[in-house]
Amino acid sequence: MVQTLTDGLSNPSSITNDEEAVRNVFSSGKAVFATNWLYMENMANFNKKESQVTGQVKMSLMPVFASQAKAGLKSASVDGSSGFSVISTSPNQDAAWGFVQYLTSEPTQIKYSDNQLPIWATSYQGDTLKKLEAISPVNVITFRCSASSSHLRQCVRVCPITSKALKRYRSRCKKRLPRKDASTSAG
Repeated sequence: MVQTLTDGLSNPSSITNDEEAVRNVFSSGKAVFATNWLYMENMANFNKKESQVTGQVKMSLMPVFASQAKAGLKSASVDGSSGFSVISTSPNQDAAWGFVQYLTSEPTQIKYSDNQLPIWATSYQGDTLKKLEAISPVNVITFRCSASSSHLRQCVRVCPITSKALKRYRSRCKKRLPRKDASTSAG
């Protein structure tokens, strides 16, 4: 990782939590690839106000190491879908639960699917699939392929430990990276 940053191959923003910084560098044509959520592909590929690379963006599953592929793992993609909950001490539990039901309903998720696709398997069939493909064709194709092999972020048993380790590693990368490379890196 440090070497790719030093050589200008990786976007320095990629070692932070700043998804918009990653998207902005990618959308300006200064990065060859990026990992981000579905909304980035939509904005980079179809929004001419936000992107200088419209029509040139392709999306795919995250690759796995050869040893993982041999073990049958198809993708290292992570499903970062949002979860909803109602706090037990909420004074408006019924209203809050009604809002959660609205947000997670198939019609609502289809309505807002240009940046986040529905979680409903039935959304990827028949007329509903045709609606989705009209809204976000590339995302639908990739999501259909990745849904069965994506990993839920929340299922990582050591998520807090892993997160701390990654933060320490990012910090070390930043300290090793010469300042001039960090500010002039295009990748």
